[in-house]
Amino acid sequence: MSLLLSLFRGARLSTSQAWRSSTLAPLRPFHAATTLLDASSPEEKQQTIVRILTEKFQPSDLQVQDVSGGCGSFFAIMIKAKAFSGKSTIQSHRLVNKEIKEVIQDIHGLQVRIFLSLMCS
Repeated sequence: MSLLLSLFRGARLSTSQAWRSSTLAPLRPFHAATTLLDASSPEEKQQTIVRILTEKFQPSDLQVQDVSGGCGSFFAIMIKAKAFSGKSTIQSHRLVNKEIKEVIQDIHGLQVRIFLSLMCS
């Protein structure tokens, strides 16, 4: 009987109230930068990631690939650079994420593989 009562109580809510009460995730505030990045194509996001990581870390090898099937929601990054020497995996990942946070804030997933670029003596 309590289930039936809760259904009737829910029916008295306006559509917007019912929608807000059933939303699990908080709504994200509007940001102009977010809107601009949302409108970019997967290729533009990929090129932006490559440019940012190249400028910041000067990698000896960098591969950025859209592995979402072309929709730009999941990227795989393989980066090899001396900048990660002496850093733990988590520290290195945080450095990468910090640099590309504006680009990746609206994607579903990110895979990062980091390698040290060692010089042969």
